[in-house]
Amino acid sequence: MDIRELAQQDYDAFYALRDLAIDTSPEGFISTNVEDRPGRKALFTSLLSHPDSFILGAFEGFSLVGVVRFERYDRIKLHHKGAIKGMFVHPEMAGRGIGTLLLKTALDKISQIEGVLHVNLSVMAGNEAAISLYKKMGFEVYGVEKEAIQVNRKMLDLLLMSRKNN
Repeated sequence: MDIRELAQQDYDAFYALRDLAIDTSPEGFISTNVEDRPGRKALFTSLLSHPDSFILGAFEGFSLVGVVRFERYDRIKLHHKGAIKGMFVHPEMAGRGIGTLLLKTALDKISQIEGVLHVNLSVMAGNEAAISLYKKMGFEVYGVEKEAIQVNRKMLDLLLMSRKNN
């Protein structure tokens, strides 16, 4: 398993995996593929060029099988923190520790970014595997957004989690 930062040439693989993620786990993502597609190339390029943001990919051979991204907040009053977003492992690769490796690598990388004191993320209530992983990595729930998203007429709560950047 190779974990590395994604580069511009990984665009197609990244969005093929993201499309799969949103299609197979619609409750795990706030956006839909319909909303996501129009600005995705610009967003991808922007994330790659931001000095304190990144996308990590887990590769099995040449296949991208997992991703996680970190976005540092740009606003002056929020610049001391950032957020983990879009974490996903291909369903066929689940249970192999790829998510743990991706998150650990991301947190190690974030710990090297000067001035980032807190790392936030959100996860759907009921996603026990993800919640367990995040807690194992030191994240704590600090809030719940009730009925945060609606998927197929079902209202879902969002857990807000944070950890100090070590």
